[in-house]
Amino acid sequence: MSHYYSTKEGSIELLENVKTASQAKKHGSALISVTTVLSFLPAGYLENVWKPTKIMELARQYESADMETLRDLLWGMRRCPVTSDMIKSSDYGTNAHARMEDLIDSQMEDGLLPTGHPYDGVCLDTFDYIINNKFTPLHTEIKIACLDRRIAGTIDLVALDSDEKVCLLDYKFRDCADGKIKAYDKDCSQLAIEALIWQEQNDLDYIPDCYTVCVDVNTGTPHVKKWTARMVTKGIKRFESAREMYYSNPDLGG
Repeated sequence: MSHYYSTKEGSIELLENVKTASQAKKHGSALISVTTVLSFLPAGYLENVWKPTKIMELARQYESADMETLRDLLWGMRRCPVTSDMIKSSDYGTNAHARMEDLIDSQMEDGLLPTGHPYDGVCLDTFDYIINNKFTPLHTEIKIACLDRRIAGTIDLVALDSDEKVCLLDYKFRDCADGKIKAYDKDCSQLAIEALIWQEQNDLDYIPDCYTVCVDVNTGTPHVKKWTARMVTKGIKRFESAREMYYSNPDLGG
């Protein structure tokens, strides 16, 4: 699903009712999200092989399911710790992100940790990792926009590292059944362009370090990838290529 933002009177807001490029064009001032831009990168094995094969398997298994249901099944369903119902993986991730935001916000406000939340089982180890590694949180779920690039996005966590330098952290709640981190080039590109915008808008003499925090939804264990400066540079180039593809297409942003 595509996401778009608007900037009015200095605020950046997600346009909840704008989901397509045609709707964004009618809105006029809509900025495409960083993650939506990255969906226009050339597809690899995941898109070209795994997804269509899995969709076919699911279609045979659930003969009466429509395409939207099949897409939900594609990424799996997870049991909601609040209701015990099976929910979409994307909804599970959204809820877990919200709990991480609450935990970090509470740490910044009064240092008191609210406990007993149903999503603590998947979030507390990641919270402990952030605090114990001496990250000092500055902003959670902060929205940024670049009018020149006509893009916007949301950063999960902006913090200071142990050297008092700004860094960006992004949570990915994924199934890491093999115990290995599942961090991808698109994860790097998302953080890289956001870090570049942060540098430009805050007059830093460095691009903030970028961390993908991949949280295993089975165990709550965080697997952390710090992207090297070289990877960040490549990530920025990948993003700019995808952005040019989007805005050069008359049916999309052109």
